[in-house]
Amino acid sequence: MRGNLSLHTAFAVIIAMCVAMCIGCGQKSVELHILTSGDTAGWITPCGCTANQSGGLERRATLVQSIGDKGSRIYLDAGGSASGNTEYEKTKLAAILDGIKLIDIDAHNIGTNETKLSPSELFEISKATQVSFVSANLKSADAAVTIAPSKIISRGGLQVLVTGVIAPAFIENSDWVASDPLQAAIRVLQSAEADCKIVLAYIPEPELIKFAQSLPEANIILGGPTGQVMQPTSTGAGIVASATNKGKFISHLKAIKRSGKVTVEPAPVLEVKSDLDLSELQTNNLQRYLEVLKKTDFSATESGLSRRLTRPSDQLAFAGSESCKQCHSEIFQQWKSTKHAHAWETLEHKKSNVDPACQLCHTTGYGETGGFETVRSTLDRVDVGCESCHGPSTRHNQTPTIKTPWTAKTQCASCHDHENSPTFQLDSYWAKIAHGQR
Repeated sequence: MRGNLSLHTAFAVIIAMCVAMCIGCGQKSVELHILTSGDTAGWITPCGCTANQSGGLERRATLVQSIGDKGSRIYLDAGGSASGNTEYEKTKLAAILDGIKLIDIDAHNIGTNETKLSPSELFEISKATQVSFVSANLKSADAAVTIAPSKIISRGGLQVLVTGVIAPAFIENSDWVASDPLQAAIRVLQSAEADCKIVLAYIPEPELIKFAQSLPEANIILGGPTGQVMQPTSTGAGIVASATNKGKFISHLKAIKRSGKVTVEPAPVLEVKSDLDLSELQTNNLQRYLEVLKKTDFSATESGLSRRLTRPSDQLAFAGSESCKQCHSEIFQQWKSTKHAHAWETLEHKKSNVDPACQLCHTTGYGETGGFETVRSTLDRVDVGCESCHGPSTRHNQTPTIKTPWTAKTQCASCHDHENSPTFQLDSYWAKIAHGQR
């Protein structure tokens, strides 16, 4: 009897082992989607000046959240969400970070535009929005402010280490202190165990490739600003890729764990296309941002955007389009029939008339003497008026023999750039508004 029990026991153990082995053989591999944006540059939403513009958080959220589920994806940003360091630009950065927090951002690298802010300013915005910044090679000159060198993320059965670096040449504020990005990344990657190790590298493209080739410790290097999208490329040890250009693209890689080993599989970089549905949460976030702008009514001077228009005013004063009417009545009426004369209405229709980034090209003399300053104070300087093309005319009004300072035909590209007017052709556009000799 005891012999029979022993035999039965032995068979039971063997069967159990076989079952366990079969279960192990049948286990599914673990797949983790790694999605990365970069260089948003304040592009919280497309300006809407032309059709089919890519980008914007409303569509980015839809794209990111269509890939896997929250438990099977990691969402990162390679840096460059900010656009500058004015109060307006800090307000916009906070709104962008609020938006990407709603997309469940896991970690955000520090790019050039973030370093335009002081470490304490970035720390406060990070704290308010609960977005985690990481950097292995950046420190604050103020010891009271610290930036986490890395973050460990547990997701989908994988342990993922994420760190970030920036090329020292990209830093625009002496309050930041940078060490060598390669050595800093190596120290962080060697300091912890993880199934997958990722470096967010805000490094220019030629250096980025060399950086990746010198870093076999990393499974993935996600870069910016590369100017153009960089499709996933093998370095021999890991994968390097980049999604850039106003956050219009998302890099998509898959970390797959099979039999205890992790491999990285590339997928094409995804475009945040205009035909994607709008995320309701992001639309609500955008509306809150616009309400803040409406209440604050940032002046042109406070926005800091007038620097983007490099047209020389020579401290001359703008007088407004009505001042041209008396002597140039026929031309004035012709101007009134153009879209330029109704540029402000297009902003009001979209409720973006409160945003300085839109006011910049839909007003006259933005930030200049006698030009547009705020919605409340200078509504008589809205629309693309006569002086937007001919230049500040106070002196011409006083002494008509003194010509206006600008040659009108040379001013178009100040606002009709590739982003806002991708089909812009000077001759065909000029024909729609041409009058007089200048």
